Amino acid sequence: MEKILFVTDAQQLSNKAMDFAGFICQLSRSKLTGVFLKNSAAGGFKKACDARSIIGALHPDTAITQAGIVAETRFADLVLLQPDGITLHGAACPVVVIPSHFEGLDQLVFIYDGEAASINAIKQFTYLFPDLKDLPVNVVCLTDHEEELGKWFTSHYRDVTFTHHNLPELREYLGCKERAFIVVNNELPSERMSSQALFLCNN
Repeated sequence: MEKILFVTDAQQLSNKAMDFAGFICQLSRSKLTGVFLKNSAAGGFKKACDARSIIGALHPDTAITQAGIVAETRFADLVLLQPDGITLHGAACPVVVIPSHFEGLDQLVFIYDGEAASINAIKQFTYLFPDLKDLPVNVVCLTDHEEELGKWFTSHYRDVTFTHHNLPELREYLGCKERAFIVVNNELPSERMSSQALFLCNN
């Protein structure tokens, strides 16, 4: 990856959010562009980047709107979103909802519902984060899965477990997965714990 947008509507820059941004930028060897809907939080961004060895810059538009941010995603590889009421419906690149209490990642959770959008989200994540292939993987199937899906996962990840749940069970299941990166398409439920990161893909 080359360009990651860090997007927030917060009044104050979160150190935990910047820790996660630093982790992602180091992992992907990417630059970070700060996009702030409230300029009060922008002041410490460059210093926070320097402290975490991130190549960072502020977006030049200090009056950008949510619609403007969505337009910017056409030319970005990934968005890191600090969840403060912002929604980026129609984003043209994957969006990661930042955990509010980041202390590292222990596992990956992929939610599969049999639809093309679901496997696309799984592929996008895998291609963007190849260095996470050694983490334990839990594939949550909401429908019967094809044999080819199992072959695909085992060719890309080392430690893969498949489980089957229905939608009412999904929230309870995810509640047991602390420090997880959850991968889901935007049509599926996205409840999460504060220690979980959420990878969303629109198409």
